[in-house]
Amino acid sequence: MYIAPPIFDARKSGLSFAKRTYLPRVAGLGLGFICVCAALYPLAPPTAVWLLLAFHGFLWPHLAYRLACRAKEPFKAEIRNLLIDSAFGGFWAAMMAFNALPAIVILSMMSMNNIASAGKALFVKGLAIQLTTAMLTAALLGFPFHPHSTALQIYLCLPMIYLYPTLLGLVTYRTAKRLAE
Repeated sequence: MYIAPPIFDARKSGLSFAKRTYLPRVAGLGLGFICVCAALYPLAPPTAVWLLLAFHGFLWPHLAYRLACRAKEPFKAEIRNLLIDSAFGGFWAAMMAFNALPAIVILSMMSMNNIASAGKALFVKGLAIQLTTAMLTAALLGFPFHPHSTALQIYLCLPMIYLYPTLLGLVTYRTAKRLAE
């Protein structure tokens, strides 16, 4: 009896990828919002910056998911969304005047997500976008540099440092388990 091999469905696979990145993006950007707020508050940015931060932290994850799900090629759309996340990461690092701990937490978590999602190639592209966006934003702001992190900023970064890698590990474990079945 002949059993035909399963046909690869790129759209279904892309939708699955978008679904797997949704929860980590919601959690990561929500926790990242706290880190960025901690560093931005002492700098007293204009209201527009706070509104953009709220959009990025709480609305963008849902918009990104919808954009990927509605795309003809959800996988490519989700890769684009991850690169947009990287651009935002570079932007926020500069907006925080490169406050050491919040900036490196944001950038490293996004880099970890990129490498977990699509390997070395996405990691390198994301890193290049983070650095470019950070430098362009810093240039527009006059290269502010306040790397010192206060105790409060350190404490407010701790949930992200612990919870996000744990969540990403869980998602990765579930994916590996599903592939093994």
